[in-house]
Amino acid sequence: MELPSDFVVSYDTHSPISIIGDTDLNDTAIAEGWAGSGNSTDPFRIEGWEITGTLTLILINGVTLHFVISNCYLNNTGAAPGDYGIYIVNSANGTIEDTEIHGGYHGLFIGLSEDVYVDNTQVSGASSHGIYIPNSENITLFECHSFMSLSGMLSHTTDNLTLEGNTFFSNAGEGVNLYYSDFCAASENTVYSNEGSGILVYDSHNSSFLSNVIYNNSYSAPDTGIHAEQNDNGTIIDNEIYDNVWAGIGLIGGNNWHIEANQLYNNSGYGISGQMGENVTIVSNNITHNGWWGEYVRESGICINAASHWSIESNNIWNNSASGIYIFSSAQNCTISNNDIWINRNNGIYGDDSFTCRREHASS
Repeated sequence: MELPSDFVVSYDTHSPISIIGDTDLNDTAIAEGWAGSGNSTDPFRIEGWEITGTLTLILINGVTLHFVISNCYLNNTGAAPGDYGIYIVNSANGTIEDTEIHGGYHGLFIGLSEDVYVDNTQVSGASSHGIYIPNSENITLFECHSFMSLSGMLSHTTDNLTLEGNTFFSNAGEGVNLYYSDFCAASENTVYSNEGSGILVYDSHNSSFLSNVIYNNSYSAPDTGIHAEQNDNGTIIDNEIYDNVWAGIGLIGGNNWHIEANQLYNNSGYGISGQMGENVTIVSNNITHNGWWGEYVRESGICINAASHWSIESNNIWNNSASGIYIFSSAQNCTISNNDIWINRNNGIYGDDSFTCRREHASS
């Protein structure tokens, strides 16, 4: 991948940098001649360095002074636990910008930290997660690239995570993993050609996914464009999700989701698949040409299994390989209204004998 044009093309070499505590940062900045004073308007600046080696190339531990890591090239030649490009722990008020990180176990680690902003940074070739963010809060990734690692990024028990304008691609697993991470917002990201789901969300509540492009992810079921399992109170709005293996959107056991104005097409199994959730609204989506895998008769635009109180309203559902809408296995108290459903191979709306749904003004 070509580096963004605002990355520097040459660096000064430096040995690995280890900062433990505010006093150490202040003393090291003075000794190294780094710019800054450590406050919010004049952060210490670690910039312009090329660092190659194993273990941790830049360590920031126990720092609350403001700092910036900028325009660095970090090449970690190791791949074992303990080999990191940047390792930030128990710290706050950090910025990483315009930096390239290659190799290591995790390229970028941010743990037990808060208020860290990562901008225009490229992470690749990690043997585990390209970006790993455990037990933190108020972390932002903006216009970053993470690729060719085990996964693009993993957050675990991290709240108020913001992902905006990033690309996650060509990873051996998921593009994005969110585990036990509440109040996460992902917008305008591009997630593609990952061998797992594009975005996997597990037991992470009050999440939102807005205006992302997610395509060509995974090589086997049940991976999806967005796979959300055991999550409550989420929104999926205005995304383009296509060419994924199995489903564009898959919900398992989640309650109180709102899915609106998405473009879902050419996914191998379903446009939307839902199991065991309650109080889900699917409204004003365009769902077409899903189910090209052709191994199961239920591959449809929308499939609901053992769910209750779902509302499917004002969607356009056409040219799917089996049914436009397939409802089975004790789906209860669902409403299907004002949808346009046409030219699906088997049925417009199909359900087995165990479901109870109200159908209103659906054309098929």
